[in-house]
Amino acid sequence: MLNNNKFNMICFICRTNFPLLSTLVVHYKMIHMLKPSSTYECIENHCTQAFPNLDSLKKHVMRKHLKPTPKKLTPVVKNINNTAIPEHITKITNSDSIESDIFKNVLPVTECRNELVSEHFSIDNVIHLVYQSAIHFTMSLHNNNNFSRKDVVNIQKEVSQSLIKPITDLLTNFVNYKIKDPLLLSSFHTLIFAFSIPFKL
Repeated sequence: MLNNNKFNMICFICRTNFPLLSTLVVHYKMIHMLKPSSTYECIENHCTQAFPNLDSLKKHVMRKHLKPTPKKLTPVVKNINNTAIPEHITKITNSDSIESDIFKNVLPVTECRNELVSEHFSIDNVIHLVYQSAIHFTMSLHNNNNFSRKDVVNIQKEVSQSLIKPITDLLTNFVNYKIKDPLLLSSFHTLIFAFSIPFKL
């Protein structure tokens, strides 16, 4: 498993910046068709060291260029049965009597993506985030040693056909039915089109 501490890593071939080591590794494999046994070069922070294989490059980057991030300590509750439960959480004592609607509004909802919340909303930024998410999803599949390149492509096709296409079709029909303003309609169609092809860059 690669250490994914954030930093800027530069591809020695095309000079593209990458925030994660795993992203750079996938870039080497997919874009430049390098193999684990290929020769690699580190150009991070004016480093010009060459490496006989991918593993030695990864070790070098983790040892020389990645700064360790401090781990957050989490408190441990010693006696969980006597712990007071906050008012907004429902306590279930008998699992046989769980009703289907018991989980509605149990925990407060928190936003995890603040990139989209802004006074200056940009469609280009949103589309870029969609493509970045697709790249991270694809990288996680490639980093899994159980999947071949063909498996990853098949997973992408299946996600596109079985999940993304029905959602974008629904959104397109809804937007066409509800929105009559041509400029707003055009903006929605631009977004929906970008969502419909996240794996095609």
